Amino acid sequence: MRDESYGTTFDATLTEGGAVGGADLGIDLRGDIDGRAEAALQKAYAQAAMRDPRRLLLDFAAVDYINSTGIALIVGLLARARKERREVMARGLARITARSSRSLAWLTS
Repeated sequence: MRDESYGTTFDATLTEGGAVGGADLGIDLRGDIDGRAEAALQKAYAQAAMRDPRRLLLDFAAVDYINSTGIALIVGLLARARKERREVMARGLARITARSSRSLAWLTS
């Protein structure tokens, strides 16, 4: 689930049970989340959804940057999870650049 086009790398990997905050399963996100991350992000979510977790943790601790397209991808993932009655939690948002984290403040509220 890695995209290395144009010199950027994004990776999304599943983490097993015991995830932080009572999550049943987690998705560790690494790199820059922009339009090039779409396929890897969707694939990771689909793999997670196949296990039907009630609670899913998105770990942004290793994300360096997220642009508006990346935010739209995350919002789409959240909408899909809501439709599937799946709770999604987030952690690690403080590491993202200040420019990005202002746009992501709603995730922590």
